[in-house]
Amino acid sequence: MKTYKVHILKTVSWRIIGTIDTVAIGWWLTGNPMTGIKLGGLEFITKSVLYYAHETMWHKIINK
Repeated sequence: MKTYKVHILKTVSWRIIGTIDTVAIGWWLTGNPMTGIKLGGLEFITKSVLYYAHETMWHKIINK
């Protein structure tokens, strides 16, 4: 499997775990499940992009 595909799969699997955590915390803090879902949806997108960039940079540094 090509390296970028592995990075994408790792990004998605990790974000699913992180998003569930964010939804739960948002719901717990506000008492509103919709607030948790909105926060989770937003952070899924932003943190996926950040993680993918981080992962690919590390791969480039390690494989010089």
